[in-house]
Amino acid sequence: MHDQAVSEPESLSEVLIQTLFHLICIEPVPEALEDREKYFCWRLSQARLFFARFGSRVDIRRKSILDLGCGFGGMVIFLAQQGARRVVGVDTDKERLAFARNKVKSEFSNLADRIEFAVPAELREERFDLVVSEDSFEHYGDPIAVMKTVRTFLVDSGKVLIGFSPLWKSPYGGHIDYMTKVPWAHLLFPERIIMRERRHYRPHENARTFSEMRGGLNKMTYAKFVETMRNSGYWISDSKLRPFISFLQRLPFCFEYFTKNLYAIVRPDEGPALISQPASLVCHRVDARLAHDCGRVKHTSSS
Repeated sequence: MHDQAVSEPESLSEVLIQTLFHLICIEPVPEALEDREKYFCWRLSQARLFFARFGSRVDIRRKSILDLGCGFGGMVIFLAQQGARRVVGVDTDKERLAFARNKVKSEFSNLADRIEFAVPAELREERFDLVVSEDSFEHYGDPIAVMKTVRTFLVDSGKVLIGFSPLWKSPYGGHIDYMTKVPWAHLLFPERIIMRERRHYRPHENARTFSEMRGGLNKMTYAKFVETMRNSGYWISDSKLRPFISFLQRLPFCFEYFTKNLYAIVRPDEGPALISQPASLVCHRVDARLAHDCGRVKHTSSS
């Protein structure tokens, strides 16, 4: 018998739920071939927006930087353009890395001496001033293990910039908007129901869970992110949360469901005093009430 997530409905109630989910789904369309050039240009423009959200708190000039999940290299090239001393992009997809290398060679040769691309196994024993994770954190299979590994690549004063969207409990946190436009569908319906229907949209994957989808999803919420930082030995020195609908985000118990994305600067713990305390969040854009609703955050002032 197949795993429950991909088996046929086993009861009348499950048949009804499956039918209801099918009714809210849109017609499957063939997957478009990946337009690498178009996607690269978009990622390059997004890199500028990513750093704009951190403002003057991050200076990349003359810094050595590691880009986790660099993809086609848009962020890496942007960082080199902005004056980074050295940028290393790491990714598990060798085809994307090949595209990135060719892009640098053909169009950005003036930056080639400051750029390198590698798969994780090729990383040398090197330390960086800054590690960047853009739109990757929600895909890490074991985010605590990833962050502990990242720590070994940081200089003593180094920091990690993390930004990702959407958070799991936000309206489209399930990354299934190609199936349905109904908000929170991934929370309203059982995972096995969604995965069973998903076979019509991504038949070659045969994913049984969200974690088995292409890229994988670790169901990262705001509270889980804070806990992950604590358990991997980091403290959140600054962050910004962007609401889906601002006034609804402020209602009791609605915080997670109306927070779209998260941008954070995290640093390794600096001693036993920080390690023994609850994870802290310094976020001047979120009032104390929202932090209380989250239930896991100690609101502090910036150091």
